[in-house]
Amino acid sequence: MEPNRSKRGIVWLVGLVAVVAGVALIVLWMKARRPEGASRETTLTGADVERHAQAPAGAACATHASCAEGSLCARGRCEPITEATPDCGSVEVRFAEGVADLSPSADVEIERAARCLKAHRDPRLAIEPSSDANISAGENDAITLARLSTVHRALQARGVPAERLDAMRPEPLR
Repeated sequence: MEPNRSKRGIVWLVGLVAVVAGVALIVLWMKARRPEGASRETTLTGADVERHAQAPAGAACATHASCAEGSLCARGRCEPITEATPDCGSVEVRFAEGVADLSPSADVEIERAARCLKAHRDPRLAIEPSSDANISAGENDAITLARLSTVHRALQARGVPAERLDAMRPEPLR
């Protein structure tokens, strides 16, 4: 009976050590993810209150178009476009197979790209090339060029200056 009891004690001890180690790893992981400038307090200091009073939360929004110029709709709020705006890093424009017309989701991406470009941010613009197996390579190339033209016209219609568009080199989605 004694060896069995000893075995249970060891298993219990190993389990306890595993739980403590797991909790320690979670705490370290969460600490590593916290931004460097993040406050360690849960209450606001006087400086925090002043800063929040100067920068009120953005207006509620449903789409980028419902925000003021120079802003994007992010998580339901209009946020100003800055150097740190992650939504201006990359824009992917996708199309239905065999067509060059903008879908509603592609139109949202075009609106985002236009706002970023007008705010002097340069998103990586990726446009889905045509790769329909039922048509020739030449027809696929023609559709791809039509898609590029559609995106170019849509950005111009949203006020992006032609010189900004001429400097862009859209790349195909992979």
